[in-house]
Amino acid sequence: MSTFAPSPVNADPGRPGIALVSISRLESLCETIAPRYAGRARFFSIREGYGAAVAALQAYVDAGSVDVVLAAGSNGAYLRDHLSVPVVMVKVNGFDMLSAITRATTLWPSGPVGLVLHETISHELAGLSGWLRVDLKQRAYRSVDEVRTAVSNLAAEGCRVIIGPGMACDLAQQAGLESVFLYSLGAVEEAFERSVELARVSRQKESKRVRLNTIVAHLRDGVAAFDDAGQLEAVNPAMLDLLGLERDRDLPAQLARTVGPWLRKALQGDGALDERV
Repeated sequence: MSTFAPSPVNADPGRPGIALVSISRLESLCETIAPRYAGRARFFSIREGYGAAVAALQAYVDAGSVDVVLAAGSNGAYLRDHLSVPVVMVKVNGFDMLSAITRATTLWPSGPVGLVLHETISHELAGLSGWLRVDLKQRAYRSVDEVRTAVSNLAAEGCRVIIGPGMACDLAQQAGLESVFLYSLGAVEEAFERSVELARVSRQKESKRVRLNTIVAHLRDGVAAFDDAGQLEAVNPAMLDLLGLERDRDLPAQLARTVGPWLRKALQGDGALDERV
């Protein structure tokens, strides 16, 4: 599909870049929705998970071609903890779960239904089981192994239909069970909307940071610029020499420790400082 860039490329100054990390059944939904946003963003399809996805994404991040990552479930949670760019998660809402339960009870009207959810079970659904007239058995997962365990336990408890993410559905089918994919087209489209907007804002902030760095780099005085949240936006070589620091990945943390006390005092007062760094 021409919507997806096949390999890491240099950052496009126009459209922001979004990496779609989708394994199993989520991939087809992403491929259905992505063409609608082709004019607003470039998409990079990553068909890996967890550590392999991080390794594949790093080249895009280093090239500056990916501003945001879209993912789901425990895979998305893992990426959020291991990448320096924002990760937007596909969120499952109550309507999605009710729709999935309706499809599941159509497939298996008389037996218990298994529901596999990321991180936590739905207590609201547990209270509605009687009203829905379904024996709903829920399991939560945080890792691949926990998905396997959840599907195995639900099968042992008599569930013949499993509702869950793509991996749970695949494992259910391998065990000879019916399955219903939990994520809806609407949920994925909503995640696309959030991703595109966040990528646009991130690209604007990065462009501002580059321009600011270009300006302060030519100043003879030492300059370090921070945003309202105290995050480093720009620093010039004169400031690094003044503080005895080197430009590396730990630079923002080093500057926060060194300049932070003066910065906080300036924000709390009138902005003027008598102390010299």
